[in-house]
Amino acid sequence: FFLFPFLTFLSFNRFVTTSNEEARTKKNYAFYVECLDDLPPDIHESLERMRIPAKHLEKHFELLLNILSFADKHIPRRRFVTHAQLEKIRKQRQAPMPNLTDRVLLPTSEAYETVNFSEARAMYKWDVYLGHGGFGQVVEAKSKMKKDPHYGTRFALKFQKNETERAKRMNIEEVSLLKFCDHPNIVRLYRALEVRTEVWMVMELMRGGNLKQASTNKVVPFSESEIAYVAAETLKGLDYLHKQQIAHRDLKNLNIMLSVKGEVKIIDFGLAVDMSTGPRIQMVGSPLWMAPEMIRGEPHSYGVDVWSFIVCMLELANQKPPNVSNIKRAMFLSATIGMSENKFVDPGRWSKDFSEFISKGGTMRQEERPTAGELLQHRFIASACPVKMIKKKLEGVFLVDALSERGIVG
Repeated sequence: FFLFPFLTFLSFNRFVTTSNEEARTKKNYAFYVECLDDLPPDIHESLERMRIPAKHLEKHFELLLNILSFADKHIPRRRFVTHAQLEKIRKQRQAPMPNLTDRVLLPTSEAYETVNFSEARAMYKWDVYLGHGGFGQVVEAKSKMKKDPHYGTRFALKFQKNETERAKRMNIEEVSLLKFCDHPNIVRLYRALEVRTEVWMVMELMRGGNLKQASTNKVVPFSESEIAYVAAETLKGLDYLHKQQIAHRDLKNLNIMLSVKGEVKIIDFGLAVDMSTGPRIQMVGSPLWMAPEMIRGEPHSYGVDVWSFIVCMLELANQKPPNVSNIKRAMFLSATIGMSENKFVDPGRWSKDFSEFISKGGTMRQEERPTAGELLQHRFIASACPVKMIKKKLEGVFLVDALSERGIVG
């Protein structure tokens, strides 16, 4: 097999040989490998940090390659494949499935209102900067249009880049999905504007923060009844999505929003798919929250959201996601053994009902994993605290966060 620094470069239509120096000019490239010895030195160093015996890595070699390819931070991105895997990839590419079908996907004319920049600026007054990501940025804004039924209302105004074909596809899919959904546990989209080379999404503003901010707050950790409240509200949103034949596929701590009013809402539908055409195989999402079947490259369905949800609830209990110190190790263990038997940092703090709830939802075999609707019927959910209690908790959580940012509390 091919040894570094000379490797086989794979375009999926043709094969050429290239050096590492030449390969750096390529956006993505892939290499045939059939055993651990074929992998490059930097990958071997990464494998040592995973602290998993070589015999286990060899036993699950194709799985390991899936993980290495997904989590590779090398620029340009590398993909390591066996000959057998390449054949599977070719077949999948010959019959690609669209993320959304026509029952959900809107034509551009229905998804967006096309306006020029000065018109768009006249519609909303921008106030507070809220954050940013790979998509662009988010600001708090207020409607300035007196004829607007939402005149004076404050929104989260999200700016999405809309220049490349990929960005255009992802934007119209997300806008279509949000317009398709109507549920109190799904963030609301009021309108979408096409402005120059951007899409401006006028969204519901939530005073509070995300589950990551809530879970890492050491001053006011969550009690079991408070976790049950967040679990119930999140499951209601998931149950609604799944009944609409939509899988989110990127449920994680950043995509569950909590407000000081006690609201819990699912956000960010950039990777969501219409499941009405059947299971998917694509490996997408965030590594620490990814379900075993997706990591293994198997057909997946709504169960991936249930697994991710359980990881989020464990994060609220433990104040961190499982195996957060090594992403590749976390993915390998999830795909081969599932969730650890020692799920809780402090097991004595939690009830039998909560432990059973986590174990059931975190079942490794997707066909045995309960649905969101079934988990809503579990005894643990009945222990949820009243809304006034969660309001008080979230006011405390996000006040402490705000004071910490200003250096007032440590």
